[in-house]
Amino acid sequence: MILLTFVKHFSLTIEAKIMDTLSIKFYLNKNSIKGNRQKIYCRLLINRKKSEFATNHYIDPEKWDSAKQQPISCILIQQDIAEIENKIFTIRRDLLDREIKPTAKIIIDILKGDGRSRNRIDLITFYEQQFKEMKDKGESAESTIRHYSGTLKILAMYFEYAKQKPIKIAEVDYKFVKDLDYYLSAVYISPYDKKLQRNTINKHHARVRAIINSAVVEDLVSLNPYRKYKFKYTKSEREYLTEEELLAIEELYLEKNLRLDRIRDIFLFTCNTGIRFQDAQDLTVANIKTTRDGKLYLKLKMTKTSEFISIPLTKQASSIISKYVNHKSRITYGKLLPEISNQKFNKNIKVIGLAAGLDKKISHHIARHTFATLALNKGISIVVVQQLLGHTTVGTTEIYAKVIEKTIFNEMEKFEQ
Repeated sequence: MILLTFVKHFSLTIEAKIMDTLSIKFYLNKNSIKGNRQKIYCRLLINRKKSEFATNHYIDPEKWDSAKQQPISCILIQQDIAEIENKIFTIRRDLLDREIKPTAKIIIDILKGDGRSRNRIDLITFYEQQFKEMKDKGESAESTIRHYSGTLKILAMYFEYAKQKPIKIAEVDYKFVKDLDYYLSAVYISPYDKKLQRNTINKHHARVRAIINSAVVEDLVSLNPYRKYKFKYTKSEREYLTEEELLAIEELYLEKNLRLDRIRDIFLFTCNTGIRFQDAQDLTVANIKTTRDGKLYLKLKMTKTSEFISIPLTKQASSIISKYVNHKSRITYGKLLPEISNQKFNKNIKVIGLAAGLDKKISHHIARHTFATLALNKGISIVVVQQLLGHTTVGTTEIYAKVIEKTIFNEMEKFEQ
């Protein structure tokens, strides 16, 4: 018996050195009892992460050797414990042979018989499960849901292109990441008949990475292969309108076209507030607040980030709000601005841009870019602009920190003086 115990602990030590830090402990669970007997549990600890399960055996505490982690005299239970240990090491070696980093939970799942079925779940099915959970929770913005849905469709298209069934979640590796990247950058054509830009490709990768991270948390994947993937970003130019171009839109005669007039007002409202399209559409009378000295401002919770921001209202923004005091959207729902879909808005604002003689492709987001760029060039602190835009870091706001040519010449006049 002494020799057997020595061999057992020697074997554990050797295995631990070869295969990271592994600890197997058998103990009695005082909360699981039957008469005067307690149930024997097994606890696995691998790299400081533990998981445990119950064996089929109960034993009298007086007949249990805590130091040796086995019964004092029951040979049948001793043999069963030894068999469990052997199975644990066999499963671990099998996982390593398949280049799957073992975790305590994965080993126990396989030992109990349900691990192999869990590991047979494919990437698309797991993505769909996570996506459904995301929607059911109702904590994500509509735009986030829409983007994750788009990435799921592209992921399914990738496997069709590769002429293969979706790979098992446990088999997701760096080669898959590289192959997906090739598909996104060289093969996939968007519904707009265009290839994806690098920054857009990165966003799809980021969503797949987040899904795989969930699989890591659930111990379906040991390591996220994206840890080896380096995101390469291309510096994109943010289109915006100059004050002269903005004035051309403001002075455009639209009194006989109420639809385009409303579109222009919504556009100019964002040029004065920097607010996102959906946030602007969600604004109600309840969002208008007044400071102690009588100044109006908007207080709102942003859809995208769920953060609260306060935006002082300029004279033009206040005038636009007052203009629609009798509009049906205000009377029925208390909305500050007329309601319209993002698609219809962007279609009509392009018509306004052409009518104003502008050669830029105008969208609602350009209004947000315009607000940020003009605010910075007028000398508003980048930290303040960051808060107004609802950015979590100044780094994001710095994208807009362009110096308009007119500002350069004005500043250089100081040099002459």
